[in-house]
Amino acid sequence: MGRERACPVRCSVRPGRVCFGKAFFAELVIRDHSVFRHGKTSVIVAAAVLAVFAAGLLVTLLSSRGRETPVEPTRVLKSDAEVLTKLAISESGDSLAAASVTGDVIVWSLSGRRSTVLGQATGSASTVLAWSPDGLLLCGDATGLLRVWQQPDLNDSRIDSPRVPVTCCVFRQKFANKQMLLGLSDGRIVQIDQSGTTLRDSGHRGVKAMLISSDQSVLISAGSEGKLIWYDFKHDSVSGTTTEHHTEIPALAWSPDGTHFVSVDWNGELRLWHANTRKLVASATQPDAVSSLSWIGDRLVTGSWDGRIRVWTIEPNRIELSSAIYTGQPIHGLAVDDSGETAFTVSGDRSVREWNLNRPRTGE
Repeated sequence: MGRERACPVRCSVRPGRVCFGKAFFAELVIRDHSVFRHGKTSVIVAAAVLAVFAAGLLVTLLSSRGRETPVEPTRVLKSDAEVLTKLAISESGDSLAAASVTGDVIVWSLSGRRSTVLGQATGSASTVLAWSPDGLLLCGDATGLLRVWQQPDLNDSRIDSPRVPVTCCVFRQKFANKQMLLGLSDGRIVQIDQSGTTLRDSGHRGVKAMLISSDQSVLISAGSEGKLIWYDFKHDSVSGTTTEHHTEIPALAWSPDGTHFVSVDWNGELRLWHANTRKLVASATQPDAVSSLSWIGDRLVTGSWDGRIRVWTIEPNRIELSSAIYTGQPIHGLAVDDSGETAFTVSGDRSVREWNLNRPRTGE
């Protein structure tokens, strides 16, 4: 009964679960970064576009069987970019960025929903999109190319890094020294600061998400094999590991007060952890893989391959589903504004969709 079935991309999916996330070929190609070393980036883009289309078709067929009608978005932000799959909101909450499988990057000003097209920032599929606390936007692609833009003028520059796909990024302030930490698809972590660039092995098969503790002393990383690893900067060593998850962990999120964090996986599992004790506090399960995650105020919001935005409430020792919105399309990326009332999603087409999280539940 508990035996895991094999997945072609080496993830673990429990019996009865469909691995929608791993059906996305872009993820498969990015994992095997040897493809990029041979320069076959056109294969990556073609596979990514084909997989997005297949995922959308599958969701359409499943929703038509259930005769469920998608909710209409509050607003649609259109662009000329094809196949948007990455989404990030700035720390200040005034800008929203989206990136595509062809390397296009667009930034919207949320005050007036005005867009600025940064153009084809990279040469192939975007693998990471992130904002620093001081308004630096970073985008990386499947060849390992990194480009950054600094607000307010969004002047761009490139960053030297190993030619391996960057899958996640966090920023650390060490006294007056700012550090950028990059998680790579081959399992290494790159640290870039004023003194130069250093690399180390993370202990993961591939790094998928990272968090920095509020006191800047600990790095929490999540891997493609399902492990969480705590790294202590002061002692320059691993200080804890857990294998509570059994498949890839695509996202992590801090609670607003920094006392807890949540990890999610491709099996639809949510885990709530105490930051100091590193103990599991609560867990919950949703029917499909979690593709994206945001924790704003008292709301934990997840995006899923089944096309649903789910809103969860966190109580002592419990995670409870409070509402869900069926969007009708697989959710590749999700961001929530500072109010916790508006969510933005990308679903592999040219648009960013805006949703009112206060709408009533439309069914699970």
